[in-house]
Amino acid sequence: PLATSAVVLTSETVNANGLAEVSIAPRNGRLRLTFGSDFSPLAGKSLLLAPALDANQQMHWLCIPIDIPPRLLPPECRRR
Repeated sequence: PLATSAVVLTSETVNANGLAEVSIAPRNGRLRLTFGSDFSPLAGKSLLLAPALDANQQMHWLCIPIDIPPRLLPPECRRR
């Protein structure tokens, strides 16, 4: 059965440096990445990655900064 509530993985679970938590929303496939203390300017801040289809029905990821200043975002996340 499909989970209906968010699945939360901690840094120990995903074994990812710099990430404190990864939340996965099963209903829409969105990933919320919350940064840990390894990157002090980003500590506690989140980035949302949302799957989307383009005009050719090709899947790509939309980068949605939750509370991260634009100057700290990679170029791919600054474009909309």
